[in-house]
Amino acid sequence: MQPKPPAAPKRRTVATLVWCLVLVAGLLLAGSHGVKGTTRSSSALSMVGVDGLTAWYTDGSTQVTTGSGTWAHGYGVYDLGSSGPDPVGWWAVNTPLNPSTVDMARFSWTLGSTTGTAIHGDDLFSLANGEVRREVLTDGKNSIIYKGGLLELPADVHSGSTWKSSGTIIAMTSGLPGSSVAYSSQGAATTPPEAELAAAGCLDTTLAETYGTASLSTSRTWCPGRGMVRFAEDDVRHQTGDVPALSYPIAADAFDWSRLSGAVATTTTLDPVGTSLLAPQYVSRPGVLADGTVVAGLKTGNDIVAINPAATGTLDHTVWRSHPGGALLTCATFGEVTVATTSERRIVAYGPTGVVLWIASTPDSVDQPAIAFGGQLVVTSVDGTVMALNPSTGHEVWRAKTPSELALQPVASGDTMVVIDENGTTVALGTDGHELWRSTEFPASAYAISGGAVVVKERAAPTLRGYDVATGNKLWRTWGPAALESLSDLDGVVVAYLGREGAQAFDPATGNALWAANPRALDLLVVGDRAVLATSDSIVVLGRDGTEIARVPHGLGRLPQLNVQIAAGTSSVDAITTQELFREVLS
Repeated sequence: MQPKPPAAPKRRTVATLVWCLVLVAGLLLAGSHGVKGTTRSSSALSMVGVDGLTAWYTDGSTQVTTGSGTWAHGYGVYDLGSSGPDPVGWWAVNTPLNPSTVDMARFSWTLGSTTGTAIHGDDLFSLANGEVRREVLTDGKNSIIYKGGLLELPADVHSGSTWKSSGTIIAMTSGLPGSSVAYSSQGAATTPPEAELAAAGCLDTTLAETYGTASLSTSRTWCPGRGMVRFAEDDVRHQTGDVPALSYPIAADAFDWSRLSGAVATTTTLDPVGTSLLAPQYVSRPGVLADGTVVAGLKTGNDIVAINPAATGTLDHTVWRSHPGGALLTCATFGEVTVATTSERRIVAYGPTGVVLWIASTPDSVDQPAIAFGGQLVVTSVDGTVMALNPSTGHEVWRAKTPSELALQPVASGDTMVVIDENGTTVALGTDGHELWRSTEFPASAYAISGGAVVVKERAAPTLRGYDVATGNKLWRTWGPAALESLSDLDGVVVAYLGREGAQAFDPATGNALWAANPRALDLLVVGDRAVLATSDSIVVLGRDGTEIARVPHGLGRLPQLNVQIAAGTSSVDAITTQELFREVLS
């Protein structure tokens, strides 16, 4: 049976209105990539947002913030497609361009702040020969691949310009391509009627598109150095706006282990061969939102990506993606808020739908994931700065400084947070940032707060130390396991993760060993009052006394060769590799 031809685009619905919005980028900086032009205003490439640029959008009639979008740049589709969506992979085998080397830009957008009703999409553009051509359009569950690219802006665009393009499109539904249909488009540029926009070299553009018997016309205003500042479709105008006033909880209930016996296990492929370029290799441990969406920072492409095995519309199960800019250093999720840090000394916070909540700057790179403490988000930069930020606004609440650099993630318990710098100085801080105590001894390689004690693993020595968390007084010092990789609090017992040697628990009051678990562990995460270990064939759940409570086969392939990360939400515990996601979901 022959596949059905793709449906011709309809007149604007909510989805098609969103489609128009994804082409909008405000407050953009020039990005000509060396293309020659008489002036900035005549260069089409100067209209494309620079890498990592974020813009927020409002409905021009109500001034209500509706969403955000971010730009990503790369040479070759593999840079931009490593976080999906799967239509980008299909485009790579259908384009006459060289997908490995062509200069490209991707605009990823989210509209709506409510999970379940938000709409997401991505636009992929080629930037060849000074032209801006739309190559891939995704809008919710639907996607279009333009074979040869639709000419968005000609290289020498100026007032009075007209241009045409034509070719075929491949319509995709639920991640699979259909047949092709012909398209044609005609564009024109004029000078805006507003004097200030005209003086700035801005251009009003219109683009009329025809798909079979259907047609669509959009109008936009582009400004050099600012990008797309407004557009109108069906009498609805969208334009750049202020940062959204959105607030989400940064705390979530722990996984309910009492219901584990009723859980359902599934294993999902994340990068189906031949459909997606998704490369889920994580910069730090992924987080899980209340609806089961996994949010992770990817090493390749430096994107934040949301993956939900229950999602439909794409075969790689990606829901949304965003590009904070520069090299992605860390990513951590707190309740419904995800916080990323980048090499550009930037912190970017995301709501559960992918809308950018705020952006903040740091005095130096933040190489360790943020933590939640005292109702705030705390980040530590390499220069020793400790910053507490309001999770709703990103505004600085307080700041402290350690004598030397910080290379380890801080730890917190109750009203006390502890940081240890590279000189071995341990500083305890209260929820308002005031110093409670400090001590100096040997540098640390790992530490945790457990049972009223700060337990520290000395660097370059198999030694553990314990300090009273209230006073800083040393409690004990003893030999510890040489293979120790991390320390965690397990309901008043400190658990050391020993990598392939398993785990060992200690009494934080004395340093005495309590128990050991020796499966060939690939990861360990404390979830509520349980320790969860990933082995080559199972997820193993341990109680605080080391008793094995559950062992669930995960069915993940090629382990232990592949790395595995454990992530947990309120209703699921996940084990994630570079290819698959195993999920134990409470029924």
